[in-house]
Amino acid sequence: MKNEPILLIDGSAGIYTPQYFIEEYASDWNLENVSKDSIESIKNGPDDEWYCDAWIELENNATHNDGYILYQDDDLWAVHIDDVQAFFER
Repeated sequence: MKNEPILLIDGSAGIYTPQYFIEEYASDWNLENVSKDSIESIKNGPDDEWYCDAWIELENNATHNDGYILYQDDDLWAVHIDDVQAFFER
């Protein structure tokens, strides 16, 4: 891998991972393709009825200017688009 994956949030955050992402990292990510309603649902926390759907939308559409995308497997990772295949093969 040219660009190492970056651990953003440890899996111990559980259902709060989306909310923590918005609080800690959202300003560093391009969320243009994520609806404002979804962002608000995530800010509201896991009691919001659209929280999980909103997170799926965000996870599938967030990009970083340095070429990273999000991937969650309990932990939340930033994985460089050029190294996605290598990340999954490790």
